[in-house]
Amino acid sequence: MHAGEEGGADYIWVALDILKIKRIDHGNNCLQDEILVKEIIKRDLALTVCPLSNTALQVVSDLKDHSLKKMMDLGLQITINSDDPTYFGGQVNQNYIDTQKALNLTKKDLHQLAKNSFKYSFLKENKKEDFIKELDKYYLNNK
Repeated sequence: MHAGEEGGADYIWVALDILKIKRIDHGNNCLQDEILVKEIIKRDLALTVCPLSNTALQVVSDLKDHSLKKMMDLGLQITINSDDPTYFGGQVNQNYIDTQKALNLTKKDLHQLAKNSFKYSFLKENKKEDFIKELDKYYLNNK
């Protein structure tokens, strides 16, 4: 469910309470409401953040000001995604590259973001586990 990219935290509450969603696409503006942040964490929902789309739509004027790292530090489960790459520019890899540079994300941060992308995907559980094991192995061998 797309909520909280341009609209406020109240849009996210509607998605949670009425639509009973499993994931929030974007969700940047959840930070406007401390109780909402706690609720998202409690429900173990992921936020599928699209940094290049966020800058294209002026949710943030500069990627260096993006709240993605703050969201992670608060305990929100974040994934990096692309949103209509032809229109907004940047496939998933470009979103990772540009966000890592702008926010100085560590290898540990990037590992967690990639791990979340599998954990909160709609893949079958056994496939999630396989991909996460492969990712963890790669991370441990390339620290």
